[in-house]
Amino acid sequence: MASDPYGANHLILDNVRLDVWVCSYDTGASVPFVPNQPVSGTNVNTSVRASAGLSGTFPTTWEIVYTSWHLVSYEYTIGGNSVGTTLAPMVDEKSDRVRFASTHFPDGTQLPLTVSAQFYLEGFDEEGMIVEDLRVVEATAVVTVHNKGLTWATKEEVTTALGYHVPPTEYPDGYAPASRRGAHAANGSFLESNHAVLNQDTDVQNTTEAQLANWLKTATYILGFTHGEPTNVRSSQSDQLFFNYVPNQVSEIRGYVTNGRTVPLPNIVVMHACETLAQTYHAPFAFAVHDIDPNITYVNRAYAGYPVVVWSLGYKGNFAIDVHAEAVYRYLREGLVLSKAVEQSNAQFPQQSSSGVHLAMLWRGDEYARIRKVYNGAEVSNSWFYAY
Repeated sequence: MASDPYGANHLILDNVRLDVWVCSYDTGASVPFVPNQPVSGTNVNTSVRASAGLSGTFPTTWEIVYTSWHLVSYEYTIGGNSVGTTLAPMVDEKSDRVRFASTHFPDGTQLPLTVSAQFYLEGFDEEGMIVEDLRVVEATAVVTVHNKGLTWATKEEVTTALGYHVPPTEYPDGYAPASRRGAHAANGSFLESNHAVLNQDTDVQNTTEAQLANWLKTATYILGFTHGEPTNVRSSQSDQLFFNYVPNQVSEIRGYVTNGRTVPLPNIVVMHACETLAQTYHAPFAFAVHDIDPNITYVNRAYAGYPVVVWSLGYKGNFAIDVHAEAVYRYLREGLVLSKAVEQSNAQFPQQSSSGVHLAMLWRGDEYARIRKVYNGAEVSNSWFYAY
């Protein structure tokens, strides 16, 4: 007999076979997990099933011949937390689906997904006596939580006279110090939302092209705070460009994000940088959170940025752009969807363009994309899991 798939188990009792499964559920079908499969984001879908039926084995003698059987109940736990006990009186098969947020658990957690099912069986023994039996069958799949946060900050200002340059002295209203403060806030937000920090506070303003290229292969939550243009964003140095769109060529950023990737794609990207949404969907496509076709949205993936040049100082307010960024990050880790986090931050800390007019950060993608609490479309979500 072939061995059970990972995350499945069975028990054969004479003429009856009892089965339990816990699987990944995606694109409409249940797919067996692989050991330590990485999972990320607030839209991790799983499927559990329990069934009883004829075993298909025919020995010469049986100690018991079962004539009826049914599932009594099963319990599904994620990381030792019960996500519901299902009663199933008088049925021989039952299945359910549960979605959960990986961000309920720290990055790197080896997370057991366990289903434990109880079955009732009735039959006759060799002497014709009625036999009743209760049996429990359990199966576990272990997945690895993959929550990786990436931020970086520019060290350069840009002026008409000097172009991009490292300022000789720091001034608090400048973009470079605001950028550093925003990146530090991003790292704090990563830790508070169970993400590992890829780029430490001491290094955020010295981030090189090579470092970003490496970190983009694993990052799932990206909060950039740098200079941008319609076709690129920059590392900490202005002469290191990462192209998010090159006509008739593969996006450079997308190549770093997707080529050879063995972990889930990014969930949310927020760029406090100029003009990354000037070409609407090129940057979201580059970071793999939206298709290049405006009509094709990826579930629970989204991007936020600016369509024009954004100024470091807020609009008619005594605050710098990092204050807006901190508000976005705070609302996200509190469980708001990205569209609402951006909307509320825009209202609370309005930004301005380089010409001094009011400017709002925009978002593209799934308007219900979130980084905390389980993804549930338009429904309000107050839990880390959802049975459906």
